[in-house]
Amino acid sequence: MERLPRLIALLTMLQSRKVLTAAQMAERFEVSVRTIYRDLRVLEEAGIPIGAEAGEGYFLADGYRLPPLQVSEMEAFAILIANTLLQRHGDQSVKEAFSSLSDKVSNLLPTDQKERLGQLDLKMGTSLPSRNKKEAQLLKIQKAIVEYQILHLKYLDSAGKWSERDVEPLGLYFTVESWVMVAHCRLRQEEREFRVDRIQEILDKDEHFALRPFALQGYFQKKQESHL
Repeated sequence: MERLPRLIALLTMLQSRKVLTAAQMAERFEVSVRTIYRDLRVLEEAGIPIGAEAGEGYFLADGYRLPPLQVSEMEAFAILIANTLLQRHGDQSVKEAFSSLSDKVSNLLPTDQKERLGQLDLKMGTSLPSRNKKEAQLLKIQKAIVEYQILHLKYLDSAGKWSERDVEPLGLYFTVESWVMVAHCRLRQEEREFRVDRIQEILDKDEHFALRPFALQGYFQKKQESHL
């Protein structure tokens, strides 16, 4: 679990119990006790009133509660539309994450709104054919983009030719056929496009690249001008 989701989950866990030991929290999130200590310090620095008792554990100060998340019915409908599209045309890794988010939002709604959302869910769909190929790479690529992490690809191109290469992922965009990753290819020393559904395997490399000036709209404009 990434740090920000873990911090939120940790805070929710503290709110749901009176006292928790660092060992209990470390076991729950599958991290070291030292990592939990660092997370607790981050929460304290953010103004969360965390108390501690020697030999007992950690707790939230009396009276502190996470502010409730307010979701309007129209916002819930918008999330349902996005979830409908993703479940039929999305990457497998994003499907699971967004489906979980959709369920959480639904649980926040009053009963009458939840019933209307359920009725709408039965009456919505898409007419575009779904893709049979399984994709489960998007979250890994997104993470690599924001962390400037080099990826090693095993790729099968449209001609059925295999290749392996290191790339510096720069952006992602969606077409009717597939998600496409724009990356600087270290093999060809230029920007290349890679259809995500043709990536057979992605291997994380413990190596990062220097920030490159890149904006997707500028990339599209340059691509369009090159075809004039």
